Amino acid sequence: LLKNYVSPEDIPLIRSLAISSTHRRDTFCWNYTRNGQYTVKSGYWLAQN
Repeated sequence: LLKNYVSPEDIPLIRSLAISSTHRRDTFCWNYTRNGQYTVKSGYWLAQN
């Protein structure tokens, strides 16, 4: 199934990902702000650096 959607060299990387045991829903987190929320200012800062 994976080979239908991703490059062959990416399949081992995907298969090596650990499956969470907490059964939490996925969330988005922006690592460039303290609270994890994206801001235009932080995106601009990242693009400049």
